Amino acid sequence: MCTCAGVPVCLPGSLPGSLPVPAQEMSQEQAAALESTVNDYKAQLATAATKHEAEVAEVMEVAEATEADAKKAQAEMGSRLADLEVMLDDSQGEVARLQGEIKQHEMEKAVKDAQGGTLVECMFTDPGSLGIIFEGTSGHDIHVNGISSGSPASHLAHLRHGMLLKKVQDVDVTELDYDDALGHVINSTRPLKMHFYDPPEVAVTFEEAPDDFGLHLAGTSARDIYIEKIDDDSEAGDFAGLRPGLLLKQIDGKAVEEMASYAEILALVNDGQRPKKMVFRVHQARQAKSKLKMAVKLGAFAYGV
Repeated sequence: MCTCAGVPVCLPGSLPGSLPVPAQEMSQEQAAALESTVNDYKAQLATAATKHEAEVAEVMEVAEATEADAKKAQAEMGSRLADLEVMLDDSQGEVARLQGEIKQHEMEKAVKDAQGGTLVECMFTDPGSLGIIFEGTSGHDIHVNGISSGSPASHLAHLRHGMLLKKVQDVDVTELDYDDALGHVINSTRPLKMHFYDPPEVAVTFEEAPDDFGLHLAGTSARDIYIEKIDDDSEAGDFAGLRPGLLLKQIDGKAVEEMASYAEILALVNDGQRPKKMVFRVHQARQAKSKLKMAVKLGAFAYGV
């Protein structure tokens, strides 16, 4: 507080609660510089923010690409694993097939004899039916008349229709009667070893007319047509190995066993087409009886085991 001419006067800022004296005003140049500095800071912040956003976006893109690559790699690994599982299954199947071939080789042996026939040894280990239908009149002519599909016998490559039964468990059954011979098969335990004989075949081709064949056939069924006689000085007489007693098996590639009757077979022989190809095979029982001029085996039996 001061006085002027005896009148009290309050100076600015001296009163309690009064506002401070404003500072000196900023020049336009200073304000412009300050504004420029602020704008620079803003620009730098904006640039940094933009750069940061770009870096974040890049990181996200890399992360997404990495995730996609990971999913792709996982899918490829899954596909590869599936392929390996298929390969493993195939390998296991091939191993099983080879093991089956080894087992079959052990269960079946085939050896050619001096006459060109085949001696076949078969081993049956599984219980139950063998799947073989036998036919014959005695142990001497028991032969395979049929093989059931899917049976143990059907898996043996060398065993086939028409083979003669020779031995059962090393017992020669050719000198036994029919019932005794099959009794050895039925009553034998496993493993069951059986020997079969596949007689040799004789293939010939006729070029001349039927009347000049010089070949006389006999029989009443497709399964029992045999050579009864061969004329001397005939085309048939010129074929080495062709002789009475041989069974007719094929005509022009057709199995006679699949034909309906003896008449159908003779019609095919006499149809006039040349050349005429015929295949015969040895049948020991028929060969022994051929001189008796038996047209069929009377009293034949068929039995499945």
